[in-house]
Formats: sequence, C-alpha cells, structure tokens
Amino acid sequence: MKAIGTLKQLRVLNLADCLLITDSGIKALTDGPCTARLRELNLTNCMRLSDSSMTNLSRRCKRLAYVKLCHLDQISENGLELIGQMDQLISIDITGTQTSDTSLKSIGNSNNLRSVTLSYCRQITDLGLTKFATSCTSIEYLNLSFCAQLTDNAIRSMAFCCKYLTTLNICSCSLLTDMSLQYLSGVCKYLYEIDISYCHLITDKGLKYLRRNSHYLKRIILVECPNISRAAIDKLVLKIPFVQYHYTSKSSELTK
Repeated sequence: MKAIGTLKQLRVLNLADCLLITDSGIKALTDGPCTARLRELNLTNCMRLSDSSMTNLSRRCKRLAYVKLCHLDQISENGLELIGQMDQLISIDITGTQTSDTSLKSIGNSNNLRSVTLSYCRQITDLGLTKFATSCTSIEYLNLSFCAQLTDNAIRSMAFCCKYLTTLNICSCSLLTDMSLQYLSGVCKYLYEIDISYCHLITDKGLKYLRRNSHYLKRIILVECPNISRAAIDKLVLKIPFVQYHYTSKSSELTK
C-alpha cells in the first residue's frame, strides 16, 4: 500500500475483496502523494478497516468523488459521519453498513451528491431518510432496497425534496403501499427507472399512478408483487418500454 501511495497520478483505486488490508495499509496509502489526485476508491469487503481509516481518508483525500464502502462492519456511525464531510463526494455506496439516521443525515450534507446506495442499511427509519432528503435535494440515483423500516411517510418527504430523482430502488421495502407511488409519480417528474420488487402491499392502483403521471419512466421492475394483476401489467407494457415482472412462477421481460 505504501508503494501504491507514491503514485502521483493515481485517480482510480479498486481494492474490493482485498481482505488482508488493515487500517495501517490505508494510513500508508494516505500518507503518500497519491491523495492529491485520487478521485475514486472502492473498499468493498475490506472488512478489517475501522473508523481510523475513515479518519485518514476524510483528512487526506480531499478530492474523492466516488466511494464504495460496502459491508465494512467495523465502521461505526462516527466513521460514516466523517465520510459525509467530504465536500467533493458525488457517489457513495455504503451497502450493508451500520448506517443509522444520524450518520445518514451527515452524509446528506455533501452538497455534490448525486448517487447514494443504502441497500441493506436496516437501521434507517423515516426520520433519517427525511433529514437526508431535506439537505440532499439534487440526488438523482437512490437505492433503498431492503431498508425494511421505511414507510410511505419517508417516500413522501423524499419525493417532495428530491424532485430530480431519475432512478429509485425500493425493492423489499415491505411497508410501502400505493401511496408511495402516488407521491413519486406526482412530484418526481424525471423518474426514469424504478424497482418495486417484493413490495407486497403495492397493487394495481399504484401502477396506475405510475402509468398516468410518470412521463419519463422507461423501466419498471416488479418481481414478486402478488397484489399486481396480469391485466395491470399488460396496460403498463403499452406505456412503459421495459417491464420486468414475475407472474405465475415464470420470470418475464417485456419490451416494446
């Protein structure tokens, strides 16, 4: 890592699945001149890293814009809040981390954020997402899959704050109902793609909202939505170019 840190022109570094990397390795990296230009860093599954690494990254890597910290179990709320202090951040993926309402609010303070992945961040509630959306209004891509505590209230707040949203994944957000789709279709006029798979409370009525009001919508994924009928899907296909669904034990993809 010390040798890598000496690369003055380094802009992209992918260390995903490098299981032996420790905080000492990240410190050796950030002590080098590579920090002056480093823009993209992937530390997915580097499970030995802790808040110490987040401290060094936030202090030294001022130009980081694209960061992946998936499944880093030893990073606490404090460590995640440090990442939120990176003012050049454009995209962050913190899938499967200990992200809570407090750290999510801090991450939302990054004014340049456009893409955020929060998949499997199960501690997030309506309060955290609402505070995040209030301060991160320019977000375009948001993945909330498997954030099982979220309700329609959170989606309503997000929709009214994040009007430029183009891609949304709410797969397995099992508490969401048709009301969420009504809010999204009524306000998020630039929505291009949405995944509502395993949202068992969503019905034909929700699809009707999407079909009528989402003029830019081109892709819908709705696997295992038992309360959505084949008739509703057939109507959706007439309006939306790409629809992926699961019906009568058979996966299908329909395009115009």
